[in-house]
Amino acid sequence: MEPSLISSFISIFVLILVLFAAYLAARFAGMRIKSAIKSRHMEIVDRIILGRDKALLLVKVGERSFVVGMTQQTMSTIAEIEASELGGGDGGTTDMSFVSILKDSLQRMNIPGFKRKDGGSRWDDGQ
Repeated sequence: MEPSLISSFISIFVLILVLFAAYLAARFAGMRIKSAIKSRHMEIVDRIILGRDKALLLVKVGERSFVVGMTQQTMSTIAEIEASELGGGDGGTTDMSFVSILKDSLQRMNIPGFKRKDGGSRWDDGQ
């Protein structure tokens, strides 16, 4: 074999080793970061992105759940959700999507524009 062919194979082998090492380093760093930011007492159950730097979060703290509004500048609690509404109890809730829970909470807080249609199974959000 020619020396240039051997050096080409060595270069390709070294490149593959470097890429594999970078992959392993990224996986290891990702696992360390994930375990470092994990909380024993709080959990983000669900989230809805409303726009750039705006979201609604369903946050579980212990046995309590909260709807939290988040922007780039602030976070504020919008409502507390009962465990039965999230399907943890015998609440009988059939549609367990975050949107339906949020709309149900807004309707109970008498927010204008959110009212039930069709006996409670469908929503009219004013649009």
